[in-house]
Amino acid sequence: GLRVLLGGRADETTVKQAIGGYRYLHFATHGLLAGDLGLPEPAIALAASAEDDGYLMASEVERLRLNADLAVLSACNTGAGRIVAGEGVIGIARAFLRAGARSTMVSLWPVDDEGASVLMADFYRRLRAGGTPAAVLRESALAMRAQAPYSHPYYWAPFILIAR
Repeated sequence: GLRVLLGGRADETTVKQAIGGYRYLHFATHGLLAGDLGLPEPAIALAASAEDDGYLMASEVERLRLNADLAVLSACNTGAGRIVAGEGVIGIARAFLRAGARSTMVSLWPVDDEGASVLMADFYRRLRAGGTPAAVLRESALAMRAQAPYSHPYYWAPFILIAR
């Protein structure tokens, strides 16, 4: 089934309780780096609840049990993190993989809201038609590259797929 949580209904507690049973997760929100708003680690912004502050931090994600084929973090800088020798980048993307997602789509820099929306709509249309997330992301990026005003890499290149 499909479940959409918008605005105040997308509170951290509800999201943490709900996402374990879905194959595809999509977060269209703000990505926060360690240090942003005084946060000790990367996070994605959600609504606050009585139990939670509204910042779904990497360590909280790691404690979730996911069975998702794909977690899309359609927000700014979600591919960023701390580089650790022998480990690579430690960030929110890795947290979703450790929690059980088989792949994660993240952004390497701040994204244009409208451009990201166009890319994601095309991505999901193509994914529904068949294909792997990596192949579909490539096709969607190539389609945007050929489409004004989104031909500049700023619009289609920030998103990458990380698989475990």
